[in-house]
Amino acid sequence: MHPGTDPTGEFATAIQRNVATLQTQHPIGWIVDLRGNRGGNMWPMLAGIGPLLGVEKVGEFLDISSKPVGTWHYADGRAWLETPNSIASAVRASGTPVIVSDTSPVALLMDEATGSSGEAIAIAFCGRARTRFFGVRSGASASSPRVWPLSDGAQIMLADAALADRNGRTYMNGVVPDEVVTYASGDKSEDSQITAALRWLALQSSPKLLN
Repeated sequence: MHPGTDPTGEFATAIQRNVATLQTQHPIGWIVDLRGNRGGNMWPMLAGIGPLLGVEKVGEFLDISSKPVGTWHYADGRAWLETPNSIASAVRASGTPVIVSDTSPVALLMDEATGSSGEAIAIAFCGRARTRFFGVRSGASASSPRVWPLSDGAQIMLADAALADRNGRTYMNGVVPDEVVTYASGDKSEDSQITAALRWLALQSSPKLLN
């Protein structure tokens, strides 16, 4: 999964169509690949992958005093930011929203290049049942930047909020995977992270293999 920057919902629609197509094959679970996702606009990504998230509220922004200043939501093909005074950043996937069982296992892949809005999507899955993270610690850029004007006409971008998961936990030092898996000798031709994810998903569909 790669960053979306189109607020019209075109990217979200493409992701949901892919999910709908894969669902016709009756998968035993899902792999969400956020490796190399350095960010962009988080809302098309959230609207696209939303059917796998399981609940409506999936994250929030916290100010310097750890007070929520905005919550992230997904429902019926639409992702949005809800603040105390307004609803903003709404993006909707066109067509009939995809519905996925909230008990379906999800394996999420990430690496040190997973950052910014890409990291926000990883955080949206934190706290979800039957979800396991594979790879290496994410890029530790889970904050919300804002552009501030200066008196001389210049601008400066500063982070004024931290990103938190559905349970209010922040990840200022990055998201730590449940299972650390690196590429063998730096060789990505053999994808050990996907292999580990597939192994775990197989165990979820066949509990007897755990014995």
